[in-house]
Amino acid sequence: MPDQDDRHLDANDVEDLLARRLSHDRRRRVVGHLVGDCEPCRARVRSRLVQAREEVSAYQAAIDAALAKSAVHIRRELADLAAGAQLWAGLRDQPPGRRMLMVRNARRYGTAGVLAALLRDYHEALWRDPREGLEIAELGLAIAERLDDGSRHGARLADLQSEALGIAANAMRLASCHGDAAELLLAAEQLRWAGSGDLLLEGRLLTYQGSLWQTLRHFDEAAQVFGQAEQAYRKAGEPHLAARSLVARAEAIGYLHPVQGVRLIRRAIPDIDGARDPHLELAAHHSLAWYLNDAGWVWEAREEVGRSAVLYQRFSGDAVASLSRAWLQGRIDRSLHELDQARRSYERAWAGFEELGMEIHLTMLAIDRAELQVAAGELASAAALLARIMMLVESWGVGRETLAALRLLREAVLSRQCERAAFRRASVAVRRCWAKVGAGGPA
Repeated sequence: MPDQDDRHLDANDVEDLLARRLSHDRRRRVVGHLVGDCEPCRARVRSRLVQAREEVSAYQAAIDAALAKSAVHIRRELADLAAGAQLWAGLRDQPPGRRMLMVRNARRYGTAGVLAALLRDYHEALWRDPREGLEIAELGLAIAERLDDGSRHGARLADLQSEALGIAANAMRLASCHGDAAELLLAAEQLRWAGSGDLLLEGRLLTYQGSLWQTLRHFDEAAQVFGQAEQAYRKAGEPHLAARSLVARAEAIGYLHPVQGVRLIRRAIPDIDGARDPHLELAAHHSLAWYLNDAGWVWEAREEVGRSAVLYQRFSGDAVASLSRAWLQGRIDRSLHELDQARRSYERAWAGFEELGMEIHLTMLAIDRAELQVAAGELASAAALLARIMMLVESWGVGRETLAALRLLREAVLSRQCERAAFRRASVAVRRCWAKVGAGGPA
């Protein structure tokens, strides 16, 4: 505004006045001008105030309309989810072949609500059975292919399709179709970028990627990706899932670097929700005791097993959990030079694993039993046990690396040049050849 008090206010003066951008001196002059008898300037200010009120009203009306539209969309989405859950409940108990036929022949099953219910079931339980997981993953893909954006926003639709591809990739990994798994994961990640930015979905896909790296025996890459999954889950406000990623990261590197395994598990345990996933809680405490023993902190390992007694009791009907505990106790007893007690624990675990046909557990346990026999001066028995397990391993069709590790170990026993470290090297080598199975956990 010009310095003279009798000059009229221009549009900038009015805007600066209403936005409180005037300096003290300018505000005094402008207000003084309006208090005077300049009706044109007063009218200009009144007009701008009316216009501002109209703009606020229009903005509020736009917000109200958007909220009303969102409410309609949310009600429609909730109805879709409820209907989908009901349809899935009817599908779930059908035989796999009939289930797939129903999905392909009836459009009512090809909805986002049905797919969302299927995915929820997969995450909660079905992944524990690889064969059933593969069947569910194939069904999820069939539904995802039939979806359109009529009932959901395009970004959310991309999320569902991405997740369906992710569980299919994980099922393919478990079925040893690693190339197909990698291709499906790549497609899932591309769809995720077109999605809503769901951090939980990002964490799940990273978990599947880490599991694939571990299966392919790229353990450092697996640990790195599990770490990224942990961060995604923490950003999503899911400390329990972040803890699960830490346990998986420990599984990838803890057997080779037990001190790191201890550190990772100890970070994970406070965030594990035992009511939500009691298997994870037991696996974490079991692995912690295992890594403590391998790291040389044997008394702490024994104390950890004792503290975890209640957890093991919860799974008293789970033979694998009970046998894995016996195996772990035998390893701890051996580290404390309680050879007779270790022998009894190993024999119990061996009989159980043999009855269940658990090949990787028997192979790993054979190395521990042979090491115990060498410690007791029973070299011929140790060599015979290793020869026996080599014959079994060969009949199972296991790769040459496992046979080579066992052969080298047996030769060292026969030559009486076998230190305890040689058994540990053989154990780690065999475990890493069988990474997909995850022999150390109790569940």
